Amino acid sequence: MRRAATLLCGLLSLCIPCITAPAAAQVAGGPPVAVRLELHQAPNVTLCPGEERLRQEIMVRTGHDPFSATATRTLSVSIERLGDRLVGKILYLDGTTRLDERTFLVADLPCNCWSLFTYLAVAIAFTLSPLQAAQEVQETPFSPPPCPVCPPGAPCPSPAAASPAPRASRASGDTSAPPPAPGHPGLQLGIGGEFVLGCATALAGTALVQFEPRWRDFSLPLEARLRFPAVGEGDQGTPLDVTIYSAAIAPCLHEGRAFACAVGELGALRLRDLERAQGTSFNPVFFVGARMGLEVPLVDRLILQLRADLMATITPGPLELGDDRWRASPLSAGLGGTFMMRF
Repeated sequence: MRRAATLLCGLLSLCIPCITAPAAAQVAGGPPVAVRLELHQAPNVTLCPGEERLRQEIMVRTGHDPFSATATRTLSVSIERLGDRLVGKILYLDGTTRLDERTFLVADLPCNCWSLFTYLAVAIAFTLSPLQAAQEVQETPFSPPPCPVCPPGAPCPSPAAASPAPRASRASGDTSAPPPAPGHPGLQLGIGGEFVLGCATALAGTALVQFEPRWRDFSLPLEARLRFPAVGEGDQGTPLDVTIYSAAIAPCLHEGRAFACAVGELGALRLRDLERAQGTSFNPVFFVGARMGLEVPLVDRLILQLRADLMATITPGPLELGDDRWRASPLSAGLGGTFMMRF
């Protein structure tokens, strides 16, 4: 009788997990891991897209919104300038406990902060998925294998707990995006336009193509310019057509988004008498002046440069055209902008 009771208790102890396993399986799968995002940007770091752009980049890559203001886990992101580099750091915290830390480096060039935000978003999205998987494993009870059926009196093997597959550990450390070699300039190419007042009587439009080697705090724009025909007048009121073809060089110093330049422009001025078909002359022209401007980031690698120029006319002096004489204005002012793409 005692032997029969012992055998019955043994069979019940093996089969109870089979009864509870289906109920436990319904608990599997937890909600996505929520984190609280904190972005710290140093005051000397400019041309960065901001916290809202970082949130959007992460959400696009995770497929959901992982952010919550009440989350216990904190995702701390900091951006700072270190020499000629921009440093992005990601710190994962659970309360006050550090879970992981990663560092990214890029060259401190225009638009590179946008590229740094992309690197950070990819790394964060990749890391949040393993965090979510770890939470689901902790909340899911272990489901044993099916209960063995043993003949009476025969020894039954105890169910073996399945050992979880080992996870490849990712050592925290520095992960550097490949920056340009130290001292190597970035290259920018752009097209733009400008309205100029002072060279002719009427307001003149200018089209330009700009090639610009760019370092962190210095650039050397080279421009090809076409100042469209504008109406001028001679000393005796003769209507004249003024067109300028020129090239310009403008070494610039940059501080944050602002820049200041010295400008030199050399070219040819075409002067045409509108009342006489043969009354046309070409004359050399040379301007010097100053430029103030502001860079506005639009999308990754695309910048809008807004600028204002004040130029002094060195040549030409008074020009003879038939019976009349035309004098260039001693000063001219321009206001315009250029769309620049970094390569």
